[in-house]
Amino acid sequence: EAVEKLARDVGLEMPTQSPGEAREYRKRATLIDWVEKACLFFEDQLRKSAGSEAREYLQKRGFGLETWTRHRMGFAPDGWRTLSDHLTKQGATVAELIEAGLLVQPEDGKQPWDRFRNRVIFPITDHSNRPIAFGARTLDPDGKPKYLNSSDSPLFHKGRTLYRYMDAREALAPIKEGPLSRGLIVTEGYVDAIALAEAGIGTAVAPLGTALTEEQLDLLWRAGPEPILCFDGDAAGIRAAWRACDRALPLIEPGKTLFFVLLPDGMDPDDVVRVRGPQMMRDMLTTARPLVDLLWARELESEPLDTPERKAGFEARLMAAVNLIKHPGVKKAYERELKDRLYWHFRPVKPAFAPSQGKWQGKPGEVPHKGQNPGKRGFSPGPTGISGLALLVRAIMVPDRFEAAREALAKTEYGDPDVGAIRDAAFDVYESAEKLDLDTVAAHLRILDRKRAVELLEPFLRRQ
Repeated sequence: EAVEKLARDVGLEMPTQSPGEAREYRKRATLIDWVEKACLFFEDQLRKSAGSEAREYLQKRGFGLETWTRHRMGFAPDGWRTLSDHLTKQGATVAELIEAGLLVQPEDGKQPWDRFRNRVIFPITDHSNRPIAFGARTLDPDGKPKYLNSSDSPLFHKGRTLYRYMDAREALAPIKEGPLSRGLIVTEGYVDAIALAEAGIGTAVAPLGTALTEEQLDLLWRAGPEPILCFDGDAAGIRAAWRACDRALPLIEPGKTLFFVLLPDGMDPDDVVRVRGPQMMRDMLTTARPLVDLLWARELESEPLDTPERKAGFEARLMAAVNLIKHPGVKKAYERELKDRLYWHFRPVKPAFAPSQGKWQGKPGEVPHKGQNPGKRGFSPGPTGISGLALLVRAIMVPDRFEAAREALAKTEYGDPDVGAIRDAAFDVYESAEKLDLDTVAAHLRILDRKRAVELLEPFLRRQ
């Protein structure tokens, strides 16, 4: 349809459709029309006397009339064929309504019934923002399942769709700087996505009752390179974060990674917005942690590291996860980063400060932080000298010069570990046969959350 509109706008003729293609197009258009009419019916029911309990539920969640209208919320009455009767009177066939996912055909061959009954309705839209399916929350305290989606249909596949996707992309477009400019925010459900949107964080989306799929990750990365996945901090939320981590590892590459927020005290985004306010939610999102941090924390916390065998198992699990990464440059970068962390975590006990060396030598397992110099590599310290940075950047900008100086660069001991991190990222790019330039090196550093190293490159990036 988009191609047809574009062709009309520029005065071109579309290729002739085959009879089969024309039939398929007409069928799809008919199903979309019935889903739209169902959406209008649900919206109308929410505002009638039958929708009083649904209105009360939404108002308790902080959603008033303007919010219902903006997100086209509705109510499905508690009748077996209320929607079916309404749409068949307008000309729909029962077969069309079953195919559109609006009715359920029982296996015993009895008369179909409405899929949604006594539920609050949330329309799910396509890339043209047309309703193609529905999510629904039961109002019955004992109702199962609590949340129910339309069945898969010619219009809708739950593993290939994200709730609020096009609205969130439109909200992301004008955000030009800061952590929230680099991707969409993924919540666990429609109510959380709506709560963030109503709090002014309009880039929120939600999957539809399943763990994130490869198709949904691809949708996220089309919108921005670093989506933020926001999970409840309870056991179920942490497991969901781990599943997302495992699903993403084979797919990450420069310009495609994930960041994570695990919310405190078992709260979800809707709770945080209502109890602590939108600014607290923004603060949490801006301090999201990179995928490499989640991987490290998961394996670190899986068992005590009190024997050589358990320590070896910890390293083996980390390296097994790294082996899932298909992109050679990112794989090398992860291996280097995690081996650095292993070194710092298990380094021998030494005095906290050695005046003659001027280097931080803290307690085992303690992570260096700003203002502490961890040596050649490791976590980014505060500002230090940046000797050698300009020469390194010039070599990266001229690949022939980098090739000629490769051995000397590899042996160089930089006083600032973030300059060393830039050098290491450049070698990862070079050895993976990617195009060596400052943008690609910066992308590698962002994957590892080496923020200060990226900041050191920014003046040179602006001059390009």
